[in-house]
Amino acid sequence: MADSGLTSRQARATYHPKGYGVSEGLKRARRPFRTRNMITGGLISAFAFSVYMYSIRAVAQDDFADLAEPVSEDTRRNLRSIEEEKRYSEALVADRLAPQPGIAAEAPQPTAAAAPVPGRRSILQMVQGAFGGRGAESKIVWGAPSVDRLGRIGAEVPQEQYSRRLVGESEIAMGQAFKELDVDRSQIVVTTKIFFGTGKSDPNQRGLSRKHIIEGMRASLKRLQLDYVDVVFCHRPDVATPIEETVRAFSWVIDQGWAFYWGTSEWSSQQIQEAIGIADRLGLHRPVVEQPQYSILHREKFEVEYAPLFKNYGLGTTIWSPLAGGELSGKYANGIPEDSRWKTNPNFYEKQIKEYESPEGQARQAKIRKLGDIAKRLDSTTAAVALAWCAKNPNVSTVILGATKVEQLEENFKALDVLPKITDDIVKEIDEIFENKPDQLPTYGRA
Repeated sequence: MADSGLTSRQARATYHPKGYGVSEGLKRARRPFRTRNMITGGLISAFAFSVYMYSIRAVAQDDFADLAEPVSEDTRRNLRSIEEEKRYSEALVADRLAPQPGIAAEAPQPTAAAAPVPGRRSILQMVQGAFGGRGAESKIVWGAPSVDRLGRIGAEVPQEQYSRRLVGESEIAMGQAFKELDVDRSQIVVTTKIFFGTGKSDPNQRGLSRKHIIEGMRASLKRLQLDYVDVVFCHRPDVATPIEETVRAFSWVIDQGWAFYWGTSEWSSQQIQEAIGIADRLGLHRPVVEQPQYSILHREKFEVEYAPLFKNYGLGTTIWSPLAGGELSGKYANGIPEDSRWKTNPNFYEKQIKEYESPEGQARQAKIRKLGDIAKRLDSTTAAVALAWCAKNPNVSTVILGATKVEQLEENFKALDVLPKITDDIVKEIDEIFENKPDQLPTYGRA
């Protein structure tokens, strides 16, 4: 600057003919960007605020139509479209809420069963239909407390909200039973499962992510009114979540005291082995039990694929469908009974019925009739023998029972009486009848 003979002010005037100083020039240059940023920020803030206000309005005005009373199975079969079913559900809710003096003279609706029963209720009243069965009635927990979509139960639900059915009612019913019977918690074993959530379409409501596992466990314990469960199962494998994330989450759940053990359900042996390896490598809690399907009719995966897991890790099992959907009870051996699930809900069981009526299905029923002959020799029932056959396997830790009637439970418990009679000769006779004993993996003379 000194060489040119110009002062700083004169030099700036040379580069800025209108005489703006450097600082003013910079401010002028930055002004369009600052204005644009302010406009963009304002638009984003306005959008976020509008979404927030809409969400408040939606919650305040939500009529919970997605959780309205279910349509009965008989009516559902007569509906021709989803739109028609929706219109029917809306009409049913409107009819219930509208004052109708003459409604008491009408035939009782299935929803009436959900009304609280005055006085002390039996366990059967509380859990009737909670674990599956026929039609919509089987999904209603009689006398269950009110539940809203926020997870509040019983007295926590605002009075203006009418009772709504949610997945998880069996846990609510069992929680009621535990409280009513004042059971000694140390004398019972309680398990629960996580994967499918509460039936909502929200992707966060299903799977085995850390988020869903922790939130699902909290909700499950609240419904059960318990501080912990003994075992929590991964109801299915989650291919969208790394197994390490699942292992870490369940290990954290155990460390919090929410569960003592965790296990899997319908996982492959490779997936279970991977989970065990991750847990051992990171010093975490490994899965100790699997819940697979197992029965006289379904043996391959349990007896062959899982064999190394039983041998190397002592993996426990809680088997499901030991009666193969009721077939091994013998109730379908001579035709489909009128009061069976297949008869009252043929659309849902269409695949099973078609397979049952096939030549292969009828040949299987002939074998089940022979199993019934063995049961008569042992002074027992077909169902009891089929259950005892499962329990005899040393790799079976627990046999899950499913029933819709007290009589079915009483019959199933006879398996305990016939279990000592299931000798190796009886097992061999059953194998010869069904001809489905799987071959073990070859050892090539090395074992």
